[in-house]
Amino acid sequence: MVKSSGPLTPTDAVTSLTAWVERQWKDWLADPQLADTATADLPLHPPTGKKAGADPASAADWIRSWQRWERGHTGADSTVTVVWVEKSWSAAGLGRQRVPDRLQVTGVEALVTLTGQKSRWRGLIHRMSRLLGERPAPGVRTAAAAVMTRWSDLTDEDLVRLHAVVDWLLAYPDSGLTPRAVPVEGVHGKWLEH
Repeated sequence: MVKSSGPLTPTDAVTSLTAWVERQWKDWLADPQLADTATADLPLHPPTGKKAGADPASAADWIRSWQRWERGHTGADSTVTVVWVEKSWSAAGLGRQRVPDRLQVTGVEALVTLTGQKSRWRGLIHRMSRLLGERPAPGVRTAAAAVMTRWSDLTDEDLVRLHAVVDWLLAYPDSGLTPRAVPVEGVHGKWLEH
């Protein structure tokens, strides 16, 4: 997650989670069980008592922003949780305060929904399935996930071709043919360069 020099606003937190989710896609595609158990636990870096005492209005605004955000983004399913803790700001003359401390998100669906990446994630899953078929050979899922950026934006037609090439190469690993010579319709030099 991001390093912070101060308290994270709800917008900062979602921005941080968005970047983190995008970095996890390859791992989640390689191992769907990782996606099923995906969790994020983001520290919100609440202000210290000294900082809150120096600018109590900003500290109060920050707390209220998380209260509003929490009302709009958490529910009974507990996949998105703002963890509140009690802090002593007595030295700053503010007594004990309940402040947001962490944002916890459980499950890939909650993560991609919260970060606005649901459509992209579903598209990646669909493309991976089109590329690999129903039962990919061992190691192929990991290899395909590692080069996700090369196939993630291909057309459906190109994914079908790519799948056919991968199937052929797996069936004939010792053929000695170069990729240009693989007998798959529509595969030629320009297609391979693309």
